[in-house]
Amino acid sequence: NDSMQRIVARMREFATNVLEAKNIELEFRVTEAVYDVKLDMEARKDFFLIFKEAVNNAAKYSKCTKASITIYVENKRLYLSVSDNGIGFNPDLADSGNGLGNIRKRADALHGNLQIISGQEEGTTVKLIIPVS
Repeated sequence: NDSMQRIVARMREFATNVLEAKNIELEFRVTEAVYDVKLDMEARKDFFLIFKEAVNNAAKYSKCTKASITIYVENKRLYLSVSDNGIGFNPDLADSGNGLGNIRKRADALHGNLQIISGQEEGTTVKLIIPVS
C-alpha cells in the first residue's frame, strides 16, 4: 500500500510543478481505494510514465487554463484520467512521435485500455484503464 501512496504523491508533485509553471489550474482527485492497489515495480513505472507524458503534453501543447487528474478503482480496474480545457487536436492526424507511441506501448504492457479523446477547441482527455487484483 506504501508504494501506491508514494507513486500518487510523486504524481501530484510532478503535476503541480509542471502545471503551476504554466499558470494552469490543477484539480487532482484520488479515491482511497487506489492506495490498496498492488502493482509491481515495472507496472508502477509504466503507469507513472503514461501519466507524466499526458501531463507534459497538456502543459506544452494544449494552451489550457485548467487540468483535471482523476485516479480511482472500480470493478478491479484502475482508472487514470488526465483532462484539459485546451485547444485539442485530432488524435487520428497527430504525429504519434515518441510521446503518443510510448503511451500506447506502455498501456499495452499493462494490458490496459488507452483512450485519447480530443477535438479542435474541445480539450483533451487521456484515459487509461488497467486490470488490477
